[in-house]
Amino acid sequence: MGFVTGLLRVVTKILRGVLLVAFVAALVGVAGQFAGQIPTPIDGGSDGAPTATTGDDATADRPTADGPQTTDDSTPTSDSVPTTGESPPTTAVPRAERTASPWPTDTVVVAVDAPEGTRRDESRLVASALDYWKANDDEYAAYSADFVLRPDAENPDLVVSFTETVRCSGHTEAVAGCAPVLNETYRPQPPETVQIETGHNDRSTLLTLEHEFGHVLGIRHCQRPLDIMGSRCPGGVSVDRPDATDRPLAWRSANLTVYVDSSGVSHPVDEQVGHALTYYERGADGTVPEELSFTRVERRSAADVVVRFGDSECGPDSPSCFSYRGRDVDGDGAVEYFVGSTVTLSPELDREAVGWHVGYGLGYLLGAEGRSELPPPFLDAGYADRRSDWWR
Repeated sequence: MGFVTGLLRVVTKILRGVLLVAFVAALVGVAGQFAGQIPTPIDGGSDGAPTATTGDDATADRPTADGPQTTDDSTPTSDSVPTTGESPPTTAVPRAERTASPWPTDTVVVAVDAPEGTRRDESRLVASALDYWKANDDEYAAYSADFVLRPDAENPDLVVSFTETVRCSGHTEAVAGCAPVLNETYRPQPPETVQIETGHNDRSTLLTLEHEFGHVLGIRHCQRPLDIMGSRCPGGVSVDRPDATDRPLAWRSANLTVYVDSSGVSHPVDEQVGHALTYYERGADGTVPEELSFTRVERRSAADVVVRFGDSECGPDSPSCFSYRGRDVDGDGAVEYFVGSTVTLSPELDREAVGWHVGYGLGYLLGAEGRSELPPPFLDAGYADRRSDWWR
């Protein structure tokens, strides 16, 4: 028993030492994103009983900028990531100086250049971003303009180009978006181009579009609105935003979309996943907001939460793990809200335990900071508990 305990302590120290932080830099782009991953408890031994947990300390603490990290999938930013966990000095949050529109015409025609078969979906996201700025340009933008979306326009003033690789002049780092900062000093030369990296979910892509159109409207990084234009601001900002784990819900919306990829498993899993979602929609014993709801979607890119079965970085002895992508908009080194997440399950996991493992991961992805903040079914569950009707 002493040998096993000692071995687990060694494993825990190794896990603590795994710090994979990736950040990319660019003059323009989205607010800073972080990604993190935590393994869930080992589920069962040869006798059907759980043998241990993979790194109690690792699973008890929510990963932030200082915690266990995986590589980020999209983070254009011009500033480095604080890694000490201490809030940097703060500066004011200015707004863009109001000027006249730099466009030569009153109407700015926006076209969409997207991969074959995706233009309809991408155009919908562009329309949503334009709607956001139509409602907010008077308050934040350097100028107002009448942007009109015509996806197939032959002679547009502005083209939104969705591409696998975004290239910003003078920058070799990977970025998720690129757009010119237009104002009276830098006047547009139609057709101007906004580049958006493909491969991200709808929520993340929409935020990127809102950010890039902010640049088109003359707004620079770390100017208002901070939730859109914040980008790991140097020195931080004076408006300290609540971290994801300090919010009632770690997302900007209480309606989350869910995609289930069961291609890696032979038995049906929808019912088990449904038990986990329904449990949280009913309030999860008072641990989540009453308005929380889930909508199942048919496209992975439309999902806030992806449940998948297959190989992962969970570790050889852990049947499931979860990861997230989030934004640090105030430069304090901690995620303010999540924009995407994945719960990964081993194809070998018993069907009866699928719902429990999905629910365990969701507990953290909805904002639990530590294991003590998880709903009751996930606090001290044994092998049989994880295969019981725990959701009732």
